Amino acid sequence: MSKLFWQLPWAGPMRGDGPQADWAVMPSPGLGDAKAVCVPVTVKDGVVTLALPDDGPPIPLVPAPLGRWTTVAGERGPDNRQLCLLGYDQPGGGIGDAWILTAGGDVRPADVRAGLDRLQQQLGARLAAQVLELPAASPARSMAPPRSAAPPGSVAAPGSVPPPVTLTLAFASCQYPSGLMDGLPAQASLQRLAALVEGQDPGLRRPERLLLLGDQIYADATAGLLDPIRLDDRYRVPYEELMQLEPLRAITRRIPVSWMLDDHEIADNWEPDRQDSRETLLQRGLAAYWTYQRKSAPLERTWRPLHQAGWHLFMADTRTCRQLRCEPTLDGALILGLQQTEELEGWLLGCPPADLKLVATPAMLLPRLIEHLDEPLHLDGWQGYPASLERLLAFVCDHRIENVCFLSGDAHLGCDVAIALTGPDGTTVGTRSIHSPALYAPLPFANEQPWNLKLPDSFTFRRPQGEYRCEVRGSVFLPHRDGCCVLQADRAGGAWNVTTRVV
Repeated sequence: MSKLFWQLPWAGPMRGDGPQADWAVMPSPGLGDAKAVCVPVTVKDGVVTLALPDDGPPIPLVPAPLGRWTTVAGERGPDNRQLCLLGYDQPGGGIGDAWILTAGGDVRPADVRAGLDRLQQQLGARLAAQVLELPAASPARSMAPPRSAAPPGSVAAPGSVPPPVTLTLAFASCQYPSGLMDGLPAQASLQRLAALVEGQDPGLRRPERLLLLGDQIYADATAGLLDPIRLDDRYRVPYEELMQLEPLRAITRRIPVSWMLDDHEIADNWEPDRQDSRETLLQRGLAAYWTYQRKSAPLERTWRPLHQAGWHLFMADTRTCRQLRCEPTLDGALILGLQQTEELEGWLLGCPPADLKLVATPAMLLPRLIEHLDEPLHLDGWQGYPASLERLLAFVCDHRIENVCFLSGDAHLGCDVAIALTGPDGTTVGTRSIHSPALYAPLPFANEQPWNLKLPDSFTFRRPQGEYRCEVRGSVFLPHRDGCCVLQADRAGGAWNVTTRVV
């Protein structure tokens, strides 16, 4: 028998965003490799109790190497709760320090119970706050059958009425790091969201998912003045600080989080240049993104779709796939690159027309900005890639794709706009663009201003098919400068009612 020192995970547990309710943990940087275990527990009056008999079969330990996420599975408690713990060969003096006896690659339930009791004595109610809540199993709902497109100005499609659907999700971006004096204000938005996820706001439904749309860290927070010299530290240190934010930890323990990166995970306003002088920053930033946000080895695609009964999500990458822009290439440069652009178009066509289609893009689709209105090379979002913007708007109009909402969040100013697209044949299709404010954006010069949003707006553009008109109407979320958007969508009687609120 050997002694293993048990602690709560340093980073995580974090719920996966796939169909399975898997959990991932990361060992503490100062303690080396670990062994992980996920056990079923019950919680009553703040007391955590192991939901296994002492004489039950041994529980296998999962190796958890340093510097990577490790998925840990385990039995559910009677109320779908679990607790994840990490064991080290040495005490760490961190969150809890109970030891248990292990035999090879497993541990006895009686030793787990003894270690859990010691952690309970040390941490009290703090231990109960670390318990993972798994969703109860529910019967799968069938997808609505494809139907014809809705008439102009309507979000409903004619024909048979599809089944009711209810969806609540949160989306946000831009968590600027705190300094010496603003630790609490920097976490205020996440704290409000954590309270909502825990069901403390009776005025809003609990979100079933969080979309983080970029700038979760600022690798260039001091604009080079005090940024780490070593490239590894440039990305590792901000991520370690992010993963220690208790409100974020509370959120990721309870609901899945879908992550997408933007420029500050790499460098401010990153895009390819002719000399590839920033290629090293891209590779380092991408590697850290996959390690800390996506919890996996790098894959070929950063973007990904998610399909649910009645609604669908496409997490688009508007940063690392963008093509080189300069005067000779501007007319054809794509913000998503060609492969992702074609996959998004195929995804839009493949979703049932009556279902809600959410396209999450870190860069704001619309409204347009007034400054540099006719100088796209000076703009960082979709407006700076007119070939992409016009191609996407024309595609939605040509194929009469209804029930589409574009979600974004990089401008540090929230807004909600309705978009009416009229094609060469007079067909009008409606869509929507909702932009979240920043979670924390304390630097006024870096924040978009309401006067710079062109609202209302009307403009035309030409494609090979002819001339298109785009009309944009909406409003800015004021006085909310910092916060997170909560989207509530309900389909009843065939029509979608989509509302947003800033938390």
